Formats: sequence, C-alpha cells, structure tokens
Amino acid sequence: MPKSDAQVLHLIPRGTSSKSPRFLFALLVLVASLVLVSGSIIGLFLTSPPRGVTGEGVQVFYNEACGDCSRYINEDLFPTLQTAGYNEIQLKDYLNERQHREELNGFNDAFDVPFALRSHLATFLFDESTLILQGHIPKDLLQDALEIHGEGRVEMLLISQDSMREPTAYKIWSPPLDVAEYDISTPLERYFEEAPDTPQEEGDEWAFASLVLMGGLLDGLNPCAIAILLFFLSFLYVARRPRVEVLQMGVLYIYAIYLIYFLIGLGLMRAIVLSGIEHLLAIVGAYLVIALGILTLASHYVKPLGALTRAPHSLWQRAKPHLMRATLPSAFFGGLLVGLCTFPCSGGIYVAILGLLSSRPSFLGGLGYLYLYNLMFILPLVIILVAVHNRRVSRRLAAWETVHRSQARLLSALLMIAVGVIILLFFV
Repeated sequence: MPKSDAQVLHLIPRGTSSKSPRFLFALLVLVASLVLVSGSIIGLFLTSPPRGVTGEGVQVFYNEACGDCSRYINEDLFPTLQTAGYNEIQLKDYLNERQHREELNGFNDAFDVPFALRSHLATFLFDESTLILQGHIPKDLLQDALEIHGEGRVEMLLISQDSMREPTAYKIWSPPLDVAEYDISTPLERYFEEAPDTPQEEGDEWAFASLVLMGGLLDGLNPCAIAILLFFLSFLYVARRPRVEVLQMGVLYIYAIYLIYFLIGLGLMRAIVLSGIEHLLAIVGAYLVIALGILTLASHYVKPLGALTRAPHSLWQRAKPHLMRATLPSAFFGGLLVGLCTFPCSGGIYVAILGLLSSRPSFLGGLGYLYLYNLMFILPLVIILVAVHNRRVSRRLAAWETVHRSQARLLSALLMIAVGVIILLFFV
C-alpha cells in the first residue's frame, strides 16, 4: 500500500533540505579560505625583516661556530680594515643572536643582494657609499675594494667569494651594472673597464618562476595522493552518488591537500627566513631531491627500498575510513591527512624551492611564489577530477594508474634529479 504524502514527509528529518549539502560545501570552502588567508597574513606580519638601513661604520655578521670565519676575520679582515682607517668595527654573531639574523636579512633585502651573492660571512661598510663583502675576500681584492669605496666612485659595490680555502673566482656587482664573475687573480678594475650590460632581470625572473612552477608540478605528480583520489572517485561512482556530490567531495579533498601543504611550506619558509640560512637550505634541499630521485630509481630494481620512497602504510589506514564515509567533512579531513602524510614522499623538492623562495628580496614576493607552487602541486589532481567526471573514465583511469605506476615513478625520479641539478648549477 503506497504511503501518503504526509507519511513520506514525516520520514524526512526536520531541518534538512536539498540546499544543506551546498551550504556545508560553501561553509567548508569558506573556513579553509579563511585559514589560508589568515596564515599568510600572520606569516607576513611575523616574518618581514626590517627594511630600513640604519647601519653605520663597519658591521660584520658571522657564525661563531665557523672556525675558518674567525681565523679570516682576525688575520685578514680586521687588519686590512684597520690599515685603511676603519677602527670601529661591530662584530655580530647571527647564530646565537636572533636580532642579528634579522638585521642581516634586513640589510641584504634593503640592497636587493641576489641570493647567489649572499654568504655565511657578510661585512657591510656604511659611509658616503656602501661596500658589501660577502664571504672570504682575499687581501689584495679587499684592499682594491676599500680603495674604490674610499674614492666614492660608485654608490654601492659588492664583492662575493664564498670559498673558505683556495678560492678560484669571485663575483662583483655595482648597480646598475650587471653581476660579473672573474678569476681570483683579476683586479677589480677589469669590471669597470669592461662595463657589463645592465642586468636582465626579466629573464632571470622568468627562469626562477619556471623553476618554481616545474618544481610544484613535479611535486604534485605524487603517486600517493593521485592513487587515493582515483580510488575515492571510483568508490563514489560505484556507490551511485550524484555527480555534483562527487565533484564537491573531490574539490574539498584537493583543497584540503592544498591548504595543509601550503601551511607546511609557510611554516618552513618563515623558519628559514628567521634563521638566515636560505643558501644552505636550498643546497641541502637540492641534494635531497637528487638523493630521493636516485633512491626512487634504485627501488625499481631493489624492491625493499620502495618503502623508503612512499608514504607510510598507516596513511591509507587513517584516510580510508574518512573517505569511505563519503561525506563532505570526511572528504575534507581525508585530504588533510593525505596532504600531511605525503609530505615525506617528495619533501626534498619542497625544501629546495622553499630555500630559494626565502631568499626573495621581500617575504611577500616569496609568499606569492608559494601560492603558485602549491597551485601547480594540486594541478594534476584538478585535471584528474575534471577528466574522471564520468564513471567509465574514472574506473579506466584508476586501472591505468595501477598498471603504469612503476613507469610513472621512474619518470618522476629522473625529473627530480634534473630539478636538483638545475638548482645547484644555476640558482645557488
């Protein structure tokens, strides 16, 4: 006997309507967006170093734990400066004194010192003009630099030589002239005689942006996140969920991954900026990328090594119950878990890029690139979500991913090695 309209309406829980899922979806997106924007504002507010140049005299920023630095300061730097008439020298240990790290970052940012010219030992000489010495500058070059500075021929002169023993070359920069590199025996005057062209900033910026975008895309080709997304979508289609619900859950899943990965990067970038070790972190990250790529290649032939390059098995055990519930909050929470637990899979790429982003002239500039990096990180998932908005395509793509997972990992390994080498050769 068919139920009456009154009986059917009585079965519907009070307070529910067809608009509830839409409202919940909009609410979750809004909350995630507020967290994203708030985190960015807080990071910018807490991290921005002082931009004003309030220095005077000679200020030397060094790492107290560096024995070669102390030897160079006492035997080469101080005697040469004192001979030139600079007797009031401020020695600042940025390793143990946080304010000195922030001051060093502020000076480097104020003069837009390129990342490749920054060193673990930095000397700023403020006078009518500014002389910046990055690293261990040999005595003869140091004397030449002091002479040029004393004559007031240029507004700013920077000499960079990062090797602590047996240097072979140095870099010189005096805006608006371009950065140039010479053999260690070449006098500084050669730089001004040859008058290099003005810097091609647009080309350099494009190369940097391309590296960030490529790194984010490579990081996003994460077998862990992709495989789980494909399973999740296939499950929803098999369960005959409406397509609009499948799309909403997929969007929340991907947005949650973006949010947690962005916040991880924001926290690391803030820590790197405050520590003043951008150069070191970029190098370490590049070597980690190369090591991870080599390990991934090796795991193709030595199966036990594969466990070292994948997310922990507990990831799936934690995320699966939430995804199987097939609700909007569970999709969002599952994405948070996947984003958090897959970071170790390819974190080397992220660390290397974050080291480069932390060296931007301003934290805001690095923050903009962080947004772009993470957009590229989720791009493969977005493409998959759009492509599988069809039950048959979803199941076929999931089956294809299972069959070709090994080849995809090999390609990813080769690209990781390439990114690491590019960073070491051209950006540090």
